[in-house]
Formats: sequence, structure tokens, C-alpha cells
Amino acid sequence: MKTAVLNILILVLLSIQVYCKIYEINTPDALKNCFDQKRLNGNSSDPHWDSAHAYCIQKNNWNLLKTAWGNISIETENWVDELLRMSEYEMEGTRTKRQASRRRRTLRIRKEYRILSDTERNNFHRAINMLKRDTSVRPNRYDALGLLHQRLVDDIHHGAAFLPFHRVLLVVCENALRQKIPGVTIPYWDSRLDKPLRDATRSIMWSNSFMGSVRGRVRNGPFRNWNTPAGPLVRNGGQIGDLFDHSTIRAILTRSRLHEIAEPNAVPPYDYEIRHGDVHQWVGGLMEPAETAGFDPIFYLHHSFVDYVWELFRRNQQRRGVNPTTDYPSEYGPASQGPRRPMRLGRLRNIHGMSSMYTSRIYSYEPAPTCSYTNTNCGSKYLRCITRSGTPRCVSVEIISRRQSRRTRRRRRRTRRTNRSRSRRGRRGKRQALNETAVALVDTFSDGYVGPIYTDQMISPVNDICPSTNPYNVIQNMYLMNGLSDTRVWVYVPVKIVYKRQPEQMQFDSFPVKRGQLDAFQDIYDPTGYSSLIDLFPVKAQPRTCGEMDSIFTKVAVHSDGLNYHGSYREFALLDARQPFDSSIMYVAVKSPQMGPTDVVLTAYGPCGNVCKPHCRDLMGGYKHCDGSIKLTNRGPKGYGEDYGDAVRMLWNAPGPDHLPTINESDIFLHFVCD
Repeated sequence: MKTAVLNILILVLLSIQVYCKIYEINTPDALKNCFDQKRLNGNSSDPHWDSAHAYCIQKNNWNLLKTAWGNISIETENWVDELLRMSEYEMEGTRTKRQASRRRRTLRIRKEYRILSDTERNNFHRAINMLKRDTSVRPNRYDALGLLHQRLVDDIHHGAAFLPFHRVLLVVCENALRQKIPGVTIPYWDSRLDKPLRDATRSIMWSNSFMGSVRGRVRNGPFRNWNTPAGPLVRNGGQIGDLFDHSTIRAILTRSRLHEIAEPNAVPPYDYEIRHGDVHQWVGGLMEPAETAGFDPIFYLHHSFVDYVWELFRRNQQRRGVNPTTDYPSEYGPASQGPRRPMRLGRLRNIHGMSSMYTSRIYSYEPAPTCSYTNTNCGSKYLRCITRSGTPRCVSVEIISRRQSRRTRRRRRRTRRTNRSRSRRGRRGKRQALNETAVALVDTFSDGYVGPIYTDQMISPVNDICPSTNPYNVIQNMYLMNGLSDTRVWVYVPVKIVYKRQPEQMQFDSFPVKRGQLDAFQDIYDPTGYSSLIDLFPVKAQPRTCGEMDSIFTKVAVHSDGLNYHGSYREFALLDARQPFDSSIMYVAVKSPQMGPTDVVLTAYGPCGNVCKPHCRDLMGGYKHCDGSIKLTNRGPKGYGEDYGDAVRMLWNAPGPDHLPTINESDIFLHFVCD
């Protein structure tokens, strides 16, 4: 008995020595309460958990920004005043119907990005780059607007001022562009046009002629190789988050009052601010956190669409007898979002963003592209009408790979030879029809892509996969902490992911063969077909409706977000979805404890945005359920790697090419179970 007690005491002492460098801590009450809000714990039509959690974390941590960034510069404030005065004449009252009619005819018209003519689109790109090169306002005129948005994040989000403020900010940015090239307007990006694609990252939106690459550093397109105050221009499209779809917009337009779609009381699926955040998350990179989103030009196109939908909402209000100019909620969130509080754009106050004069005397929106069975023209060669989903929808064309382009060119050559042969036989009508199906635009990109083939065959099948289970590359992180972007102030913590097969993944069309006959009624990988496993995989009465997976791989995203520093890191693990259970070890970056103790919350999300359960190591060497919030100290022995390679070698013992590498998992403090 005494020997057993002594062994336990020795084990405890050894555990304390080994694990004292990482501690479990309590998640701050405000953050935990936000996670646990009933309005964010709904059904499959609600925003994904990763987006809802990102919203809560940013809301909790934005107070850290006030020490990381300074105030808005005087020269920026003076320039914004100048930009607002450009619209004063347009906002003035009219004395005669004739004047009013003339002004209506000269409204700026904002169009969907792909509807723009090539000249309009190129002028828009050129105006942005002219602002980027103009350093008369520091650091340059484009980034000055991004810094303006950054330094007001705590005052313009999570409340009723969100939509009014961004409406005015769009006018300010549009006026800045028109200072460079008169007549330019900010187009809107209707991401519903990309949602039906099997891989939305291959939309024409992310080609050389439009926004440039959405995977990693932007190395092509009009904004290639940009540097910003937050580091290089980076995107991580399709890794987390979601694009808008028609059902989301329809749900928002069913509401009649602003408080029904605005923070802090809107409930999913009507919370427009969180829904708009899904798209920020989907683009990723600089667009993911609100404080750096304004440095990416796609920010303005996305918010132009957000404003377009809000204008549709306001028109519905008028038809329902609600005055949209006075519909400012009485419960508006933080004090900074009160109707009479300064907007920090000139002398305007939040209530001024509710005025109808913006869309009656400054700008208007061209309706989003639509099509029908009788009219399949979506108004642009960059859009196609599809009918496979039952309702005709306009969908973006896609970029294709260089290899696909070569195959297409070979098909075109064969088609031309066939057409010449048929022409000699007098079949000119068929020759013309075949030529029309072979129309293509070849646009060579710096990253190895070739511009879209404009045929219906190049549009991927429609599905509702969430998210893509076939990532093209790892996430490019910004390593941005308290305003400084530098890998050297980060360390890596090993994390283990344990994944349990999901109900949506029970069929992989791999069947057993019995007596020479294939048994098509049983999938060999389906654990519910085995008596030894069925109790571990009970059939759920209401499985999630996120869509059937189309790959043998599934992706689990892991996030780290500072609690006593402002910084985030994103990574994902790729697992075999066929197996009843699979696991993966990954390395997640957090602030170096050499700069002081690190408090951080780690979260993990399954393929449909569902939350994985964190488990922390206890003093006995086992694991217990925890919140995922941990503290790192600089006391040894370390539980982290000074860099990525150090973290890998901390776990793996690989003595040489002729020896079997072995792993020591005792240094993994945090496990996530995704079931």
C-alpha cells in the first residue's frame, strides 16, 4: 500500500515538473458568455460556429487594439473632411422638379463587379493603385482609409452603427477614387454567384483580370505583390467561413426592423453583421480580422454588396410602412453606437448614416444579375445561367489550369478540323454552331493559371459542401501581433486532433465482395455495418445538413487567439474521413512567453463548422475536458518549440535514415475531439 502511494506521489511530482510550463486557465467570462449565447446555439441555418466564435473573440479582444494602434492622424481627418464635402452638393435639397430629375439621371450606379465593362473595371483598378501610390497622406491614401477603419473597429462593430457607418465609409472611399479618375464607382461583389461552384476559389473573381489570387500571397492581378501596414496582401480563400447564398439574403429581407438584423439582439439566421463576417472568414488573410480587412480591396466590394442588400431591406421597410431613416434601435449595443454619438467621419453622427439621401442623390445600385428559362443572358461574358438546381441562377465562370487549357485548345483544333471537313460537305450551319461552343478567352497568369473557358461545360456541378474538403495549400498566416508582423515573436504549441467519423461520411461506395458477388448494400468503411462498432456510431435523429462530403479527406481547422495580446493564428489538420477514428498532430503558433506570460484560447472546428471538444492534460498524465484556454510561461521544461522545426523535434525522435522515427506525445498538453 505504501509503495503504491509513493509511486503516485512520484508520478505527481514528475507531472508537475514536466507540465508546469503550460497551465489550463479559465476563459474570460465575457468571452465564454458570448460563446454560450442561446441565439448563437441554433440550427443548421445559423452561421457556422467558427464564424460565431471569431465574432465573439474579436468583440472580447478589441480593447487590446487601443494600446496597439494610435489615433487617426490629423492629415487623414482633414482629407476625410475634404472627401465628404465632395458629396455636400449632391446631398443638398433641390428647388425644382427639373433639378431633381437632372440629379436622378446623374446618380452614380454601382454594378456587380463582373457586369462592369473591361474599361470600367480597369479604371476601378487603376484608381485604387493611384491611391496606393499617393503618399501625400501617410502612409498612402489607400492605406490611410484602411487605418481609419482599423482604429475605429471598437466603435463601429457589434452594434446598430455597423451598417450606417460602412455606408458612409463607402462614399468616402468612392470619392477618393473619383479624385483620381472621375466617374469611377465601387462595384459590389455578389458572392452568391460563386457559392454554387464546386470550388469557389476558382471563380473568375480570383483571376488576373479581376481581384488576383485568393490562395496565399496575392502574386497576380492588379494588386499583386502589395505590402500593407499589416504585412503582405494575403488571402486564404475557402479554408473557413462561407459565402452568401440566396437563402441567407432572403431570410434577412423577411425582417422589417433594423434591430431584427443588427447587433446586439438579432437572432440567427437574421444577424446580418455575423453573416457578413462569414464572407470575411472565407476570404481569409487580411480580410479575416476586421482591423486589417480594409487593406484588401475586396473589402470594399464585399461591403458594397452588404450595403446593396441593406438598401433592398430599407425599400421593403417603406413598403411595410416603416420609416428607415428613423428606425435606429433603442438597444444599440456599446455606448459609442448611440444614434447621436460621433461617427468619426467628419462632423457626422451615427444617425446621419440612416438618411435616404445617399441613395436618392448620390448613388444607386443596378440590380443583381438574374436569368430565367426564357432569358439565359446574365449580362456578362463572365457569368453563365445554370438551371440544374431547379431555379435558374447566374453563376460565375471559372478559371482553368494550364493543363486544362492545353486540352481545350486541342479540342478547339479538332473542332476546327471537323468544321472545315463539314464545311466542304456543305454543312455550314453545323460548323457555325460548333464554333460558337468553342469560344474561349485565354489569359496567361503569373501563377500558372489560364483564364476561363466560356462554355457551360466548364462550370462545376452545384453542391452545398461546407467547406471544401480538398484544400490546395496550407494557410498563409500574417504573424501579426499587437501591430507587429514578425514570425520571431511567435512559438509553436503541439496539438493533437482526434476525429470521429461523421454521419454525413458513412458512404464511400467501397463494397465487400461475397462469393464473387459485390454487396452494394453495405459500404466496407461504414462503421454502422459492424456489430463491434455500431454502439459507438448511433444513428442521429437529426444529423447536420451541411452536405455530403465528396472526398476521402476531411479538414479540421484550429485557431489560436490571444487573450492578453492581440494576435491570431490559423492552421488545419487533414484526416482520413473513411476511418472510424483518425488522428493528426499539428503545431499552432502563439505569442512567445519570453515576452511575458501568454494567455491564449485555442479552438477547433470540424468540416461543417461544429466545435471540437478540448481536453487538457491533468497532473496524473491523463486528459480532462477544459475550455481550451491555456497559459504559457517561460519556465522550463518547455512545452512549445521556439520555431516550427523545434516543435517537431520536441515530439519526434528520428535518429537516422535507418531507424524508425518514434513520437513522444507526453509533451502534447491539448487534445481536441471532433465527434
